[in-house]
Amino acid sequence: MSSAGASTSATSYSACLKCEKPGTKRCTRCSTQYCSDDCEANDSNIHNILCESMSDREDRPGAGFRRAVYFPVNESAPRFVWVPFNEEDWAMDNHYVRQNLFHDVEFFQYKTFDENPILKRRLGYSVFLWHDDEFKVNGQPENQALQSVSKVDLSRHWRGPLLAVVVQVDEFGGVTDVQDANPDVLSILADIVHLKTGRVNTLTVFPFEITQMGSREMAFFASLMGNLRRN
Repeated sequence: MSSAGASTSATSYSACLKCEKPGTKRCTRCSTQYCSDDCEANDSNIHNILCESMSDREDRPGAGFRRAVYFPVNESAPRFVWVPFNEEDWAMDNHYVRQNLFHDVEFFQYKTFDENPILKRRLGYSVFLWHDDEFKVNGQPENQALQSVSKVDLSRHWRGPLLAVVVQVDEFGGVTDVQDANPDVLSILADIVHLKTGRVNTLTVFPFEITQMGSREMAFFASLMGNLRRN
């Protein structure tokens, strides 16, 4: 795989992915850490969805591209995709996302997650989960790829396409770096969407290009939108 523009792995802790014990063994493909065969087996159904594709991934298309987890509406499982970002301020190319991943979605926003909801452990990074802002009223279909990671019906809370991006943020919520997502992120996302946990960020991407703003401006806009919605 090309190393152009490669960023730090999203895996930033040495504990087992599924419990608090030290991660003494690693997945041979992606290096996700587990403490035992039991924990690895417990995670295998979800982990293998993305891990098995690690050996045949496409090369990074360019320096500003980062690997994200995409949940297509009409596919049976999530998959990795390359998403372009502006390396100066790490603003996502939302025109590209709308044209290639979200298609007819007019307004989309993200929710922010920064801990494992089961273990109550900080991740060392944040996950921006982008989704259709109006799925409850615009008739978006159930997301088959998302449903594949849960045994309960998720359609009440999540519909339409979703995109998970791994980022580092500063104390103001501004993005300082975007990292390649690894398979371990999917296991954490499965718990997140099942428990419907996390902090809601109300930054909405409109059809016009407000998303050319930098990360600090985006964080300010998110705060402003949140205040407006609460009033």
